[in-house]
Amino acid sequence: MSINTFATLKTSITSWTKRADLTSVLDDFVLMAESRIFSDLKVIEMEARADYTPTSRYLATPTGLTSIRRIVAKSSPPVELMATSPDGLRTVYDEGSGTPSHYAILGSEIEFNRIPNVDVEIVYYAAPTALSDVNTTNAILTAYPQIYLAACMVQAGLYIVNDAMVAKWQGLYADAVSAANRKSSKFQTAGPMATVSA
Repeated sequence: MSINTFATLKTSITSWTKRADLTSVLDDFVLMAESRIFSDLKVIEMEARADYTPTSRYLATPTGLTSIRRIVAKSSPPVELMATSPDGLRTVYDEGSGTPSHYAILGSEIEFNRIPNVDVEIVYYAAPTALSDVNTTNAILTAYPQIYLAACMVQAGLYIVNDAMVAKWQGLYADAVSAANRKSSKFQTAGPMATVSA
């Protein structure tokens, strides 16, 4: 049976668990599985790009952001910013404005080490719309149904307290995620953008 919609995914969970008494918690399995999937996957189906004109040192993170792949200051020449921690950013902090050289994630904002006076391009991974009765499919379910099923089966195993089931499906999930990430990384063959001193 093809797993390509919210409904067929739940049907498959019921089939693989051989449990018809889990209907009331199937939506919960999918919800918890998606939280993990969207965090672990770094695949081309989740890639997005956006241009911004910052007006301060802080910029709201893009909607659906799970992780940043790169931020480029669109100066001449362009500068790929270095990622650091909020504490690390203090060591390269500049009170003035100009082309930033570093950034950090601070809650739901991106903080730059100086106030940008140039546009920035953010390439990032974004979570797709979660599955529901209204949104019946998404790009991740279409491309990687085995990841969805495995993640849901791990949740099912936790729910019914079946350690062997959890271990089995956790292994299948980890292998499928690793394979998907490796496959996508092959499309990212270009080396890092050259940087210049800011």
